[in-house]
Amino acid sequence: MAKRQQTKQHTVARWGFYLLGMVLLGVGLGTLISMVGVGRAIAGFNFLCKRPLLRVTGMDRR
Repeated sequence: MAKRQQTKQHTVARWGFYLLGMVLLGVGLGTLISMVGVGRAIAGFNFLCKRPLLRVTGMDRR
């Protein structure tokens, strides 16, 4: 009986690896939240610091 169970687990694992290699199965909620958070952090930095940094480096066109 243990031999049959092990074979079944190997079959499931084999199909899992096959599906993971062929298609993207899903994106987790944590991944989506982190992508939005990084985008908001970059937007906040640009909003607060871009003009002063351009002014300091002499690249401001005004």
